Amino acid sequence: MESLKVTAVKFDSEKKWCIGEVKDRVSIILNDQLIIRGLSVREGVDGMLYVAMPRDLSDGEDMKAIVFPITKELRDHIENKVLEAYKNRSIKNENHSGLRSSDKRNHNMD
Repeated sequence: MESLKVTAVKFDSEKKWCIGEVKDRVSIILNDQLIIRGLSVREGVDGMLYVAMPRDLSDGEDMKAIVFPITKELRDHIENKVLEAYKNRSIKNENHSGLRSSDKRNHNMD
């Protein structure tokens, strides 16, 4: 069996979840075979970004992790891929923010 690799990162197009420390909501696809929804890019108290794994909030006040990598290597791989995609997306948005709306239509924007 081959090791798990992030083959796609998809961001939530709605920003309603992005308040406070939550900067974006994310889904990832592993080996083009398994999708995991509910990850989030968050800003820590030190200002550093990190990736939080999905949690189940249905149990009242106890939030239980429903998906989490067991090995440090997989955790690091997921975090690196998500944060790289997040930073690239932020740079792309900054580059297009100065364009007029007619110019934006001429660019391939998500």
